[in-house]
Amino acid sequence: MRDLEVSSQHCVLKYVTLLKNEGPKEWIYEEFRDILTMHFRFKDKETPSSYVSSLVHSLQDYPLEEVLSGGYLISSWRPDLIDMVLNYITPEKIRVAVIGKKFEAIADQEEPWYGTKYKLETIPEETIEFWKQNDLCEKLKLPPKNEFIPTTFDLLPRDENGKVNNIVQRNRVAGTQGIDNNFPAIIQDTPLSRVWFKQDDEFLLPKANISFEFASPLAYLDPLHSNMMHMFVRLFKDALNEYAYAAELAGLKWELSNTKYGMILGIVGYSSKQHILLEKIIERMTNFQIDPKRFAILKENYIRSLKNFEAEQPYQHAVYYLAVLLVEQAWTKVELLAATEELTVERVAAFIPQILSNMHIECFIHGNVNKAVSVIFSFL
Repeated sequence: MRDLEVSSQHCVLKYVTLLKNEGPKEWIYEEFRDILTMHFRFKDKETPSSYVSSLVHSLQDYPLEEVLSGGYLISSWRPDLIDMVLNYITPEKIRVAVIGKKFEAIADQEEPWYGTKYKLETIPEETIEFWKQNDLCEKLKLPPKNEFIPTTFDLLPRDENGKVNNIVQRNRVAGTQGIDNNFPAIIQDTPLSRVWFKQDDEFLLPKANISFEFASPLAYLDPLHSNMMHMFVRLFKDALNEYAYAAELAGLKWELSNTKYGMILGIVGYSSKQHILLEKIIERMTNFQIDPKRFAILKENYIRSLKNFEAEQPYQHAVYYLAVLLVEQAWTKVELLAATEELTVERVAAFIPQILSNMHIECFIHGNVNKAVSVIFSFL
């Protein structure tokens, strides 16, 4: 067994040791319970055939009266069961599956159904003894508490049609004669930003959709600026992975993409803790520092994607060049690729504060929000 494979399994076992030493945590159970209950209460619609198929599989695990809720609702805190499962995870009981084309030459058996070749080996005793070393790794820790899990699912009171509250009036509301709730309304309009608002009156769920379009003439000034905008967005998304997983567990998703005019930030999900995620994104954006190692990796990936365009199908080239011809200004893949030679950490680091200080923000907020909350969002 290769050293890398042995080390990866050892790392897993070190984390199991950490879990055993820490013991079952009730707050982790409560978070897991609350997330599952939330998904059950506000489950998205599925196609009937897919839903019935999933229920058929659930019948193998739950009695008929619990088949709808069995996979979601947890009834009791059982730390003894957690300890029991952890005690089963020992080096002697491990089964390791290593998959790769390079092992085909040493495979000496073949399963009868699909003809998959494989080989069975006993894990060496010295490897098991190595895994038994239960010294802890300081870098391994329990996850922090998830601050994005919603604590309330109440629907905000409906704004009265035709009335505008004082906080909105102070921010140059358009249409002071009354707002038609059937369409989004501009509730704030300044030289730096414009906020569109539409309170949900159809789905009546504790969710909201927030979209920010950051527009700047610098974003697509030339191929180099276009590349720098692209790299900033990719680097920023990469740096925010630490929030993305916890937020997604709590029913919040966010997306950042670059455009010809700048970039678009979107947040969708439960409205209760959206402001926390938005605050963290904006705070990180205004204080963003480039990791040179990640820059080198992402730049290489970007250059590879530009080069791979030449290998795409002719119809894809036709669609792309048609789009290039139909717009007033567009930088081709060839021009972008040539400009990557000037793409450096220092240039992008200098570009970021320039682009952030020369932006107009167009914001659209829809869902379980009201005008006052929407204006607060725009100030974050």
